[in-house]
Amino acid sequence: MLNKQAKTQSSEPYVMQITLEILDALGQRLEEYLESHPDETVFSLIKQLLEIRLMPKDSSQLLSLSGIVDEAPCNARDRAEDEVA
Repeated sequence: MLNKQAKTQSSEPYVMQITLEILDALGQRLEEYLESHPDETVFSLIKQLLEIRLMPKDSSQLLSLSGIVDEAPCNARDRAEDEVA
């Protein structure tokens, strides 16, 4: 269940307050993960997962980072390193 709560001052960022119910098995795995990763918190973990899952459709920055290019100076087929002669 999501409980949206806006801050009272308009200059403050929007805040969403969430109550999260986790099944015992998943809760145990979460506790084990957090114990083995003391620099992580439930908040930081959920934030990372939401950023991945809710990535905008335009992922051009991610594609750029991964090395996928729209234009290349030559066709890869013409310069394939593993081409058999």
